Amino acid sequence: LPQPLQAINWDDQRSLGKNNILLESSSIFAVKTDSTPKASPSTYQLSATKIINALQSKRAVFLGEHHPEFRDHLLQAALIRRLHASVGGKPLAVGIEAVQRQFQPVLDDYIAGRIDEQELIAATDWERRWFWSFTAYAPVFLTCRELGVKLIALDVDSEDKAKVELGGLSSLGKTKLLEYVPDEEGFDRFGRTRAFHEYVSYTLSPPYNLQKKFSQKM
Repeated sequence: LPQPLQAINWDDQRSLGKNNILLESSSIFAVKTDSTPKASPSTYQLSATKIINALQSKRAVFLGEHHPEFRDHLLQAALIRRLHASVGGKPLAVGIEAVQRQFQPVLDDYIAGRIDEQELIAATDWERRWFWSFTAYAPVFLTCRELGVKLIALDVDSEDKAKVELGGLSSLGKTKLLEYVPDEEGFDRFGRTRAFHEYVSYTLSPPYNLQKKFSQKM
């Protein structure tokens, strides 16, 4: 389980990151989606080997998580390790939602071995900009560093979020907006697709509406 930072033995964490038992012992299911109004997906079970074989040819793999769950991040680290071994030296990168884009140079320094975990936490302002403890995410960071897998900062900078909340996307200015939406026409086309509208209906709208409901009661 995650511990206070000062109590972490990073060597023990590195050993955990090398353990594939979690992946092999996990129940893995593929989900067959259902885009009908019933929205009733079905599942079927896969072995770890089959899922790795299926994933290694994909351009992008999205790894879901419960942010504070150490076991989830151990499983992510195991998947990263297996994928790294299976792609035969092809470039591999891992996007990190927990780190804001302005801190990409910090991630580069970490992977290159120029800074350690404590320095990364301080330099990314982790404890202020990301609510969840770094210790839960440690297996992913340590595994990527060991394997030399590039980490990519994905989260929107807090300063830009604040501008959009107050003044909308136009408040960013054209240059800054292009950093987030480099292909405006493609972004607009995708926003009109059935797949995107289903994603909004099934994934984004329920938690958004719930948060909106609670905020109105406060």
